[in-house]
Amino acid sequence: MPQLDAVNPSMSLSSPTTNPLQEQMRQDYATELMGTQRELLQQNPSGLGRQEQAIGRELNNYTPR
Repeated sequence: MPQLDAVNPSMSLSSPTTNPLQEQMRQDYATELMGTQRELLQQNPSGLGRQEQAIGRELNNYTPR
């Protein structure tokens, strides 16, 4: 079951990172969001829920390095 609060307001995928640890944490967060998004879309294929939209917006800001 996905977390109810998958988007972490203290973590941003659009913020620049200044060291390898921050970059790894950012990648881990993006991977976690993608997994949660996948689970939510399996439960609700329309993907129009608030949480799905919030995750989508957050992932749209992510550019892997």
